Amino acid sequence: MCAKNTDTVNRETKGYCRYKATNGIKRHLLVDVPGNPYFVHCTRANIGDDDGLLAIIEQHQAYFLSLPPAHRVTILLDNGYHKDYLEQKPEQIGSLLQTRITIELSAKITPLQRAAAK
Repeated sequence: MCAKNTDTVNRETKGYCRYKATNGIKRHLLVDVPGNPYFVHCTRANIGDDDGLLAIIEQHQAYFLSLPPAHRVTILLDNGYHKDYLEQKPEQIGSLLQTRITIELSAKITPLQRAAAK
């Protein structure tokens, strides 16, 4: 999610998101299935979604490591993320976290499914 905040921040704390054509910040959210937020991380708008997710995981390693050993967390991503890139970052996620976190891409919704949902 990208938010325009050019009137409330200085030049050092904002970025430009080229694909959304927005100056400001980007909020990265990790939520549960009903949509309740677990973690929120704000970055400059020019920071990619993948790097924002990695930052959330790094900042909250203690939470993931405190889960029972048999418990696995599945992070379901939209198609703006790059699963291959995220899985090639073991030095940032940590090998122990890789045994606790599963990353999956959600299926794209077809136009027929979108029309049926309305």
